[in-house]
Amino acid sequence: MADSNRLVSWKRIARYLQRGERTVRRWAAEGGMPVHRVSSGPNSSVYAYQAEIDAWLAARETQNKQAQSAVRPVVAVLPVDNLGVDDIPEPIPDGLTEEIISVLGQFSDLGIIARTSVMPYKATRLSIAEIGKQLNAEYVIEGSMRTERDRARVTMQLISVADQTHLWAENYDHAFDSPMALQRDVARQVAGDVARVITGRRPQQRSSGPVITGAAAEAYYHGRALLKELSESSLRQSIAAFDRAIALEPEFGPAYGGKAEALQLLTNFSQTSPADVMPTAMLAMNSAIAFSPDSAEVFASLGYLHSTYTREWSAAERAFHQSLELNRSLSTAHQWYAEMLAVLGRFDEAIHHAQEAKRFDPLAIAVDATMGHVLWLSRRYDELLSLTERVIDKEPGFALGHILRFSAHYELGDYGRAYESSVAAIEATGDAMPFVMFGKLSQGMTGNTAPIVEFLEAMKQQAEHTFVSEFFFGMLNTGLGEIDSAIDHLERACDEGVWMVIMLGQCAMFDSLRSSNRFDDLLKRIGLYPSRFRD
Repeated sequence: MADSNRLVSWKRIARYLQRGERTVRRWAAEGGMPVHRVSSGPNSSVYAYQAEIDAWLAARETQNKQAQSAVRPVVAVLPVDNLGVDDIPEPIPDGLTEEIISVLGQFSDLGIIARTSVMPYKATRLSIAEIGKQLNAEYVIEGSMRTERDRARVTMQLISVADQTHLWAENYDHAFDSPMALQRDVARQVAGDVARVITGRRPQQRSSGPVITGAAAEAYYHGRALLKELSESSLRQSIAAFDRAIALEPEFGPAYGGKAEALQLLTNFSQTSPADVMPTAMLAMNSAIAFSPDSAEVFASLGYLHSTYTREWSAAERAFHQSLELNRSLSTAHQWYAEMLAVLGRFDEAIHHAQEAKRFDPLAIAVDATMGHVLWLSRRYDELLSLTERVIDKEPGFALGHILRFSAHYELGDYGRAYESSVAAIEATGDAMPFVMFGKLSQGMTGNTAPIVEFLEAMKQQAEHTFVSEFFFGMLNTGLGEIDSAIDHLERACDEGVWMVIMLGQCAMFDSLRSSNRFDDLLKRIGLYPSRFRD
């Protein structure tokens, strides 16, 4: 094979695979990646054939999909009780809980419920059977911590939800002089013991990057919880929390990745221009990869930014695969991957990953929203309505639930109920701009286009002193049936870097544009052509 078909040096191979060099070397040593070595004294080198690398990647992705679909026992780690409240600061048992979840997530044979779904059970009076039913968990780990002189004693037990049988229990003694060491050491022992009891053997453990404890961990997990609330206020608070974690642990990559996610989401849920925040987000993402190149959370964040901002679909998919290879229980990776798959029209796969996200984070409302987004783009509107009613009943102030309910009514042609949804949303969320626009669109679809025209003028005036995406102008012009003007605005929205343009391939609202060659060209530019629903 000609030299031009070879990838010479570790660095070039890593660049071709869009991975860190350390990861590529590990794949060659442990994963069977076909790399050839040539030893010639000081000129020793390595090379790989592209065809062999591509075949190895394809086989690896197939194996990953098969492994991800395999049934695994699901475990919920309840918050560790603090029995020494006079001597033990509350963040220490909470940090131990988080550490156990993190370490167990590295075992490929187990499914682990996310922290956001187990922490609400702190000091709960519910029975194990009730908790297991609510979380769809087969096993529950519970425990407590107390002090004896200068040492901490941690008692943990594993319970089968089916019959409340205590399958295992153990005490762990550790010096209390270093809470971080205590959390790290005890978590690793607990995770190893529990994994052996459930599987009958020591399952394969995969490194998922560094972990943190103490105040930095508290800030990081607080940021993660806020991020999932998906509102402008919560996202700004999330960014501040990630900044606190970074200040305390400057080399903890996932905190940088979380900040990058939050900044991108801020462009989704506020009138924030991508130009104002995305350079900072990309710098944070670079730091995340540099500091934690083997972190599942970092790869999930990388996949999210590729799929919503750079629109590099292949790179995004590789990042999501790598994230799930490192931690198959990471609900965030399943969530963002499901969103991307729906945008690409791969709806069956999207539903699967949305279900996996729900499986591992059953109480997170953001996960319900992901399923709603998948149902919306796949045009399963009756199912979407049923889901949004449950979401709004659960959290009336959750704006995305109202947006999805409006969208279902609108696409079903029930413009009266769509308008009612927009009015109810303003009352529930206090967020007027998008819902006023939705209401005008609903009115316009009944034949009275004057409200759309009036709102367009109001938006033009608003855009003179604050950022208003060209996407919204394109949406309103689509509602007016002004195809060329709509595409003009959508092309400029693509230049802005707003995430909404990735919906153009599948969203029914833009079906009237699909007969235009200019719209086809726009979809090709975004990488979404042809659409699943192209006429």
